[in-house]
Amino acid sequence: MSTSSPHGPAPSKRIIARDLLLFQAKLWLDGLKDIVLSPLSIGAALLDVLRGAGQPSFFYRVLQWGEWFDQWLNLYHASQRAPHRTSGLVGDDGDEMTRPLEM
Repeated sequence: MSTSSPHGPAPSKRIIARDLLLFQAKLWLDGLKDIVLSPLSIGAALLDVLRGAGQPSFFYRVLQWGEWFDQWLNLYHASQRAPHRTSGLVGDDGDEMTRPLEM
């Protein structure tokens, strides 16, 4: 049973539970990233200091890896449209992300 809100139809309890599990998995992965990148960034910065200027930076490469992972994980992006969809964070409400590509 779904009810309407000012933002549109509310997702079902099952969809909310699924989205909660998905969000928790993403939070866990984000935390794991932090645990891994913290010592890597310290080690990379130390290597950069010991090697001196003029060499490719390990530290900034680690930062690029973290930025790439954040973009891939996309932790909060789906929340912008989820309240307006009956399918929650993922699923097909006819949005452009889930429609087949037209050639």
